Amino acid sequence: MPKKRRISPSTWSVPYACRYGVRAFGPITPVSDDLATEAHDYLLKPSIVKGTFDYWCRQADRL
Repeated sequence: MPKKRRISPSTWSVPYACRYGVRAFGPITPVSDDLATEAHDYLLKPSIVKGTFDYWCRQADRL
């Protein structure tokens, strides 16, 4: 991981992927490579990652 990047994108990726993998019902429908790349790029935008990570931190503070 480059020094400039924070740990939050790495932390965010694994549980997010697992959560949606567990929630999959029925057969998995393949999507085109273009759509998959677009979704990947969107979900890893710094604002999306930061918002999700901040939300998880707020949830953890409530415990």
